[in-house]
Order: sequence, then C-alpha cells, then structure tokens
Amino acid sequence: MQADSSNDDSFDFNLNLKDSSNNALTDTYAYNIHSEDGTLVSTGTITNNDTFSLKDGQYILVSGLPDGTQCTVSETTTGYVTSYTVDSGSKTTGTEASAIIEKDETVTVHFINSVTYELPSTGGFGTRMFGPIGLALCGSTGVLLNRCRKRYRV
Repeated sequence: MQADSSNDDSFDFNLNLKDSSNNALTDTYAYNIHSEDGTLVSTGTITNNDTFSLKDGQYILVSGLPDGTQCTVSETTTGYVTSYTVDSGSKTTGTEASAIIEKDETVTVHFINSVTYELPSTGGFGTRMFGPIGLALCGSTGVLLNRCRKRYRV
C-alpha cells in the first residue's frame, strides 16, 4: 500500500485479512515501512484488523501472507478526496481497496489523497454596494472629463 498527497500529513489505514474460506486470519505478520526511495523507515508486526500510518510516498510491505488471502485496505483519514489503484489498474474513487494474495505474489495498492478547497460564495449582500459605487465613479469621471474639455477648448 502506498499513500500520496502533497504534504507531510500521516494517513491512517486499516488492514483486514481473511483466508480463502472468508475466515479472519489470526496469525501475526511482519511488515516493513519504506520511504519513496526504498529506505527502510520502520518495522513491526500486524494482524487482522490492525491499523498503520503512512506519510506521503511511504509504502508498507506485509510478509508471509498465506496463499489465497483476501486483503482489504481501508483508509480512515478524512478531509481528502481519496482514490486508489490495485496493481496499476484503473483509478477508482473510494477509501477501500481489496485484492486476493496468491502465493509468492506482490499486490500493490496505491492510495491517492487530493485536497479539495471550498471556494468562497460570491454575489452576496456585500457585493451589491459595489455596483452603485462603480456607476457613481464612472459618472463623476465623465463629468470631470467633460468640464476639463470645455475649459481647455481653443
């Protein structure tokens, strides 16, 4: 799993692991978290329904999952528009990605978090005064130009 955004925030994920019969896995599995350039950041163990955190560009490798493991990764961080890809597939909007892990296979789940901005509202009561003020300024400028033109005619 990999997290992407444009800042240094941590992103929280939940890992759900089931066997091919849809039973929750009870074993503990080793994991390594790496930075984008592959440098090892941390190690640990993880079990079914555990959470982990990643920063922008980091990824986690979980080792030793049994053949046929149903792996579901859910991002729990809010405040972003979240999408993901599984094994370089098509981009899907959502916070939960699933894959089945086959023996000696690596599955890549890539989460992308985008910041959304709420634009300010326009056209409210505060803008109504600018119309008449603008018209008054344009009108007074026209009057001044007309007076100056009359004064300097030869």
